[in-house]
Amino acid sequence: MAPALKRFVLVVPTFLFACVADPPLPMNGADGESAVVTSEPAGANCATGGVKVQVGAKSPSYVCNGGASSDAGVSAGLSVTTEPAGTNCLRAGVRLQVGSDAPIFVCNGADGAGGATVTPEPAGTNCASGGVRVQAGSGAATFVCNGAPGDAGPPGESVSVTTEAAGTNCATGGVRVQVGSGMPTYVCSGAAGASPTVTAEPAGVNCVAGGLRVAVGTGTPRFVCNGVGGDAGLPGARSLVTLTTEFAGRNCEVGGTRLDTGVDTNGNGSLEPGEVTQTRYVCDGIGLGTGFVLTGVIDPATVFNSIERTYRYNNCTNSIWNRHADVIVSGQSCDASSGSRNGYWAHAPAASYPTNPNNDLARTYSRLVQIPATDTVVFTVGGNDASSRGAGDSSVSNIRVGTISRTTGLISNVQNAAFSDGYGGSCPLLSSSRTQLLCFDGATTVRFYRTTPGSPTLTATGTVTLGSGLPNTARCPINAGQWCMGGTFAYDGAYFYFSEFQGGNANRSYLVFSATGTPVGVQTATGPGNINGTYFDWSVGRYSTHDVFGVRVVGTEFGGTSGAAHAFSPVSTNHTLY
Repeated sequence: MAPALKRFVLVVPTFLFACVADPPLPMNGADGESAVVTSEPAGANCATGGVKVQVGAKSPSYVCNGGASSDAGVSAGLSVTTEPAGTNCLRAGVRLQVGSDAPIFVCNGADGAGGATVTPEPAGTNCASGGVRVQAGSGAATFVCNGAPGDAGPPGESVSVTTEAAGTNCATGGVRVQVGSGMPTYVCSGAAGASPTVTAEPAGVNCVAGGLRVAVGTGTPRFVCNGVGGDAGLPGARSLVTLTTEFAGRNCEVGGTRLDTGVDTNGNGSLEPGEVTQTRYVCDGIGLGTGFVLTGVIDPATVFNSIERTYRYNNCTNSIWNRHADVIVSGQSCDASSGSRNGYWAHAPAASYPTNPNNDLARTYSRLVQIPATDTVVFTVGGNDASSRGAGDSSVSNIRVGTISRTTGLISNVQNAAFSDGYGGSCPLLSSSRTQLLCFDGATTVRFYRTTPGSPTLTATGTVTLGSGLPNTARCPINAGQWCMGGTFAYDGAYFYFSEFQGGNANRSYLVFSATGTPVGVQTATGPGNINGTYFDWSVGRYSTHDVFGVRVVGTEFGGTSGAAHAFSPVSTNHTLY
């Protein structure tokens, strides 16, 4: 019995393609559909199983195995393989092989056409007035053409503008506007306005205080009237001028007068600091070569540190150095064995001098200071016994004024001081400026007096109140049991300097106040010994100190090796000889 043949049923879908020539707008062709072949298990689609062929999204097709045979035979198998592009499939596909039967090919579709391109189309055969050319793939081009130009419109009318003279059309002239051949239009100038006249209007009905009359043509005149005077104002504030003494310093080298001007705004009759609007200085004249003036900036902490030379005297008071005679003068011996403290020394800076004073032994010379601009010396005479406790009494009755010679340095014309302000107190400490005597009253006030050559009159010029009181040890209050060794204080045009201990030992401290009395502080000089008295000598421009205990010896030493030490600094670099 011949073996039974297995049967295969090949279901091949049929694809229909419709072609439309010259579509309205060229478009890309549809993409070709790919075929997918998968195994199909036995079931409703293939009773004995097979393969499923899916082309794109269309309904699948099935290639089913043949039914089983009772006869032994050869089972024809199905194989599915990729078919490359070639004779069987132009664009590749799949190859179905059932046994030794002829193969069946499922081929991929052709690619769709390319996209459309749009380009300008010039006027010509395709478009008489130009347009655009639409090209889809390799198909025939389509043209979208511009419309033909319309007919020409009628010509427009011209406009002319000319000047129109005064006349029927324009009484005062103007311009004529002509559009084409139509009726002209006129834009006429306005009538001339009347000129205004302005005249003075006297005081009267129209203007109480007078004014101006403004008339325009024949119209009603207008009036611009002056204002009526107001009520009398309150009295104005008075201008005031105050005159005060200006001490020697930066504003006036040797002193003078300060003029403050301003308006008495609060009406109290006094020019107060806040009312001053202008300050001027009238400075005193000075003689050439009469001494030093302040020209630099002082450091009060260092003025007594440098010592150039030291002179020893057996005394308890200050010494001065006259520049013209180049003579040092020192007075009041402290040697009780001599039986008198009278007289003074006068010698050249490098010359030897006796142990005791050898000039004018008729009086005591304590607190000795000089005013170089007037060749005046001032001193006290109340220290001629051991109870004087140093410089002695300083009541005004004991103050003397004399003249120092520019040739010999000797003192003459000694007279009782005459205070112009009637001052009747005392001057425990004396000092000087280039032109004035300074008297510290033992409390808080420094009194200034101008001197006159050859005259005992001391003319009051002002006072400075110290911002704080001095300690008792610095005020030379000999009536309080304190010693007064030196009897002077220093004034350099910028600061006042007071020894803190006029009778103390081993102390070099001194109190500093500004030239206006403001406390600056306590300073301590460098070097050995004590500072019992301070002084600035305007004749030679040197600072000096007095040490009654004779320990402050620095630099070149004169007068032996014992006795009080009076030390002079180098010439100040902050003062200039005038």
